[in-house]
Amino acid sequence: AALLQNREPFDLAAFHTTQRGPQRKQPIDGLCRLERVAVQRIGLEVYRITIRGDRFLYKMVRNIVGTLVEVGLGNLGCHQVEDAIVRGNFASGRKPRCAPANGLVLQRVMYESDPFEEVGSMAEK
Repeated sequence: AALLQNREPFDLAAFHTTQRGPQRKQPIDGLCRLERVAVQRIGLEVYRITIRGDRFLYKMVRNIVGTLVEVGLGNLGCHQVEDAIVRGNFASGRKPRCAPANGLVLQRVMYESDPFEEVGSMAEK
């Protein structure tokens, strides 16, 4: 988890899943800053993974969780994750399993300024 945490944005395209439809052809800006990536054991086989960042790519959180599980099971080494970050993809060409969406919770969305302020002022006109 510590490998993914950073102060400055870096390319996390390795954890992106290609979207379907017209978005598939659009270039991917993988620069993201993950301020917090934490794994906490809360039960016998239950873990809480907290990820906080400035933005997220399509299915990025699910791919990161799947990667952390693979590392925890010993199926993937930390060096392979590091290499994937540097290369922009996993060397085998195959990403670790994508974690299922059930159990994934968006806890909070924070903005530096109110994004709806401008929309409200436009509606008043």
